[in-house]
Amino acid sequence: NLSRFNNELDENLEKFATNFFFSIGTVSAVLSIPTFYLLARNSAFLSSEIRILLLILQVSAFLNNFHFCILFIPFIYPFLGGGFCNGVLCLLGVRFHFGMTIWLLTIVLLCASVIVLLFARWQTLVPPWSKMKIKFSGRLAFYIFIFSSLIIIPLLFFFTDTPIEIQNYIV
Repeated sequence: NLSRFNNELDENLEKFATNFFFSIGTVSAVLSIPTFYLLARNSAFLSSEIRILLLILQVSAFLNNFHFCILFIPFIYPFLGGGFCNGVLCLLGVRFHFGMTIWLLTIVLLCASVIVLLFARWQTLVPPWSKMKIKFSGRLAFYIFIFSSLIIIPLLFFFTDTPIEIQNYIV
């Protein structure tokens, strides 16, 4: 982690922000439980494909929120190319860059989930006789393509880590 300066962030604001994010993350995690249950059990009006995609979207949203609000809680300083964090992972000594990579991964999974869900919903609205209607195998290939192509972003970010010695020298 980068060395911190006294004038970077007011300590009271930092404590408030950390507690605020912990609160949001906790409430959101508790509210996700009934959502998982309703999607898994009480969604008979949905096709199995849409139900699975909605579950993937909900899992992605839960992971993003849990990581950002409980595990990581970043304070980013773009002019330094880094920052620090106050989440559980940071207290355990996980490097800031790794936490950012995981956060970026959860954001990418969330975006990919929305894209494939919108595509699947569009496919349900296309008439069966239309040339725009794609068979399940084609839709599955599209879903795999979207997820795998977007996963490249956090993988590339992971390999851009600057060694701590260079970070300290810059600071």
